[in-house]
Amino acid sequence: MDRIYNALRLPLESDREIEALHRTTWLDPGRLKTYVETLIAHWPKEFPVPTD
Repeated sequence: MDRIYNALRLPLESDREIEALHRTTWLDPGRLKTYVETLIAHWPKEFPVPTD
């Protein structure tokens, strides 16, 4: 990617932008648990059969 950025003379991301990307990978365990519980509670008993 560095070669492409250099060839196109694109500016590099700032440290702040890179840090923001890394923070998005962290998940709050409580929110994840709530999401999974909600998903399971509303899981359908049967799925429709696909038609052509």
